[in-house]
Amino acid sequence: MSLMAEIATKALDLNIPIDVHIDVTYRCNERCVHCYLDHDDHGELNTIEIKDILDQLADAGVFFLTFSGGEVFMRRDFLELVAYARQLQFNVKVKTNAVMIREYEAQRLKALGVEQIQISVYSHRPEIHDAITKLPGSLKRTIKAIRFLKLQGLKVTMANVLMTANMFDHAGVQALAKELDVILRSRPDNYPEDGRGHVNSEPAYSGQRTSPGFPQ
Repeated sequence: MSLMAEIATKALDLNIPIDVHIDVTYRCNERCVHCYLDHDDHGELNTIEIKDILDQLADAGVFFLTFSGGEVFMRRDFLELVAYARQLQFNVKVKTNAVMIREYEAQRLKALGVEQIQISVYSHRPEIHDAITKLPGSLKRTIKAIRFLKLQGLKVTMANVLMTANMFDHAGVQALAKELDVILRSRPDNYPEDGRGHVNSEPAYSGQRTSPGFPQ
């Protein structure tokens, strides 16, 4: 049994929620065609409220903490939240589209000791990726951010959602991941029914749904 498996088993025996995923915002600078979120700030917790939750998670024995959204960098206090989480000794992972990451943000994430950054990339072709995100220039900015992060020595994972829209791009995405020296994780989209999820199952979005012919 691996060390991680032993830790997970022990945590289960002790009823400790060792791994927690927290969405700190639903706001986003992209409008991905497959996204189920409403992209507004209704009910968004403030800095003090999230720090209180982090305190509770630390007291409960949580060790692994993933920050996600929405787009986490839409929050002006996001790096403050990461810093607080690290003070509480969480092992921190960040999920982001990286569009708002520049040299400063990359340097701060490194200085704060973030374990891993997961970044969404839907195609190696700008015309496909940007059509999915509905944000012109998003692929170029995301790739630039990945380079900033890699220069800091951070571990970067490229998350690739498989859809009909990018069904011919898997090999190209693999090549891009290799070029950037990042880990690639691909998965078919399952279109949850939460939030805007019901919209994605309407006929108008049938062209974006997962194809059975995707490579495994």
